[in-house]
Amino acid sequence: MAQLKDIMIKNVIVAAPEYKLSVLEKMMENKGVGHIFITQGTKLLGVISDGDIKRRKSYLAGTDASNYREEQTLNTLAHQIMTRNLITLGPDDEIIEAVNKILGNDIHSVPIVKDGDKLVGLVTSSDLLKYLKSLLSE
Repeated sequence: MAQLKDIMIKNVIVAAPEYKLSVLEKMMENKGVGHIFITQGTKLLGVISDGDIKRRKSYLAGTDASNYREEQTLNTLAHQIMTRNLITLGPDDEIIEAVNKILGNDIHSVPIVKDGDKLVGLVTSSDLLKYLKSLLSE
């Protein structure tokens, strides 16, 4: 059976807990990703999605119509808004486990960790579909 290490993304975008919302938003735009993992060294602490940023950032922030309070939303720190207690899997887990976690928890991706909390990769629902396509093409 195929394992997650065979299909996982190894170049995962990470940021520190003290990164500001404005920096995280730019990172997502520049890298073309929908989420950034928050780490302390290699230890996985949480994740921030583009949806988290949209919910926390004032829609007027960064515009001529914004006021001080709205601009302050750009200074929100990653650790203040990140999702903690993530559902994770290991690189040696079977691919079906990722399918079960994603479908069973209504999420779009699963971080892959070793030794309990060391982030080593990511598997998204798109990765699973690509894998399925390769099986069906055989």
